[in-house]
Amino acid sequence: MVNEKVTEENRQSAIRIAQRATARYKDLGLHNQADDIAAKALKELHRASTREEILNPEAFLTWKIKLLVLDELRKQTVQQKRLQVWANEMEAVKGKRLHDEYDYRAGRIPLHGLSIDFISREEQEFANLAASAMWQIMTDEDDRLILRSRFAGDYETITELAHKFDKSPVALANYLKKLLGSENEPGALTSVSFVIRQLSLRTGHGFVKEIQRLPETSVVSSPMDGAISYLELVGTSSRLHQQQAAKGLAHLRWLQANRPSNRGLPNKILNRLIHAACMYVMEPNDVRPDQWSDMGLHDDVAVLKAVQKAVAKFSK
Repeated sequence: MVNEKVTEENRQSAIRIAQRATARYKDLGLHNQADDIAAKALKELHRASTREEILNPEAFLTWKIKLLVLDELRKQTVQQKRLQVWANEMEAVKGKRLHDEYDYRAGRIPLHGLSIDFISREEQEFANLAASAMWQIMTDEDDRLILRSRFAGDYETITELAHKFDKSPVALANYLKKLLGSENEPGALTSVSFVIRQLSLRTGHGFVKEIQRLPETSVVSSPMDGAISYLELVGTSSRLHQQQAAKGLAHLRWLQANRPSNRGLPNKILNRLIHAACMYVMEPNDVRPDQWSDMGLHDDVAVLKAVQKAVAKFSK
């Protein structure tokens, strides 16, 4: 039975930590959610304590509240982006083009809802897509199996997973930290999740298909040169094709000049992302077929830009 004094101490600690963690975000109104965040963290503490002894509840609460605050900030960021898209769409209804990144000339205006349920569903879809990309980019079959099990819907503890794969819990925990990272240190696969979250869901799904095809496309000796030649060719289709191709070529040439070495797993993962991005560019009928409209290269440029940002951020 849980000691009432300890429970009250935990409750007071959770409220104090949550108030401190949200105080810096008063301009976003996050401090008004401190009590709710504290309650969620306490619920997680009690749930975790039924599985194993929590030796330092305050440290657990600090870690959990930090994650909850980051989650709330991410939700607000997504909502703000949706509001901006909505503003662009309303201007398009009035017949006004804000900038060339949005093409409403075909008359199809996707009116996205702004409900919290919609945002939550989209966040979950992004998480699922990132998880799929992370296990599929691995070349070792054992690595793929472990990651698939870790990302599966039925939650398994580290101990249960360790027994399943004939490893010690400590060894498996260290292995997952190496791949997935921690609060303070990125893992080898953090770059994959980063890239997926830079893309729209539709483009993200298309890019993951190229990650799935890596085993068969790895025989292509120079995908970078192929992507450069392809963009130079498609860029002759129209003025807007030329503009988009120029953006893509700038990203490709930066990647060519700053390509990471193949030493260490993080760099190897980045090189696989570069390979997949080049193959995506060379696919004429991807998410947005390249020559069907003036904005046909928009998704290709988005993929290259996301991968360039990942290389700049995570290359070792």
